[in-house]
Parts: sequence; structure tokens; C-alpha cells
Amino acid sequence: RGLARSLQVSPAWLSYVERGQRVPSWTLVQNCTKILSRDGLKTAELHQLKKIGKRIILRKTFSPKDLS
Repeated sequence: RGLARSLQVSPAWLSYVERGQRVPSWTLVQNCTKILSRDGLKTAELHQLKKIGKRIILRKTFSPKDLS
């Protein structure tokens, strides 16, 4: 709930994102990494989170035939 509040989204919506049922915006991914970096998440973990976020957004936004 605290992360959702910091991101200014509902806890339910953030839960949908975590479970892969909603696609986060790139801004949400960036804001999430900023907040988590303040909470002590390591740089390597933050880069991995951004990479995963970008992959999720691309996969959900474009169909496989669009990417080929």
C-alpha cells in the first residue's frame, strides 16, 4: 500500500501490474525504481527492474507479428 500511495495509484491496480494483468506505463516503471532506490534497493536490481518493465510494456503493447 505504501508503494502504491507513493506512486499515486491504487493498491488494487498495482497488484494487477504485479500479477501481469495490467501493463504499467514507462513513467510508472521509472517512478517505481526511483522510490525503491531511496529505500535501499541495489543499483543492479534497479537496472533489472527497468529491463523487465520495458520488456513487459513492449510485449503487452505489440503483438509478436508487430515485432518481427
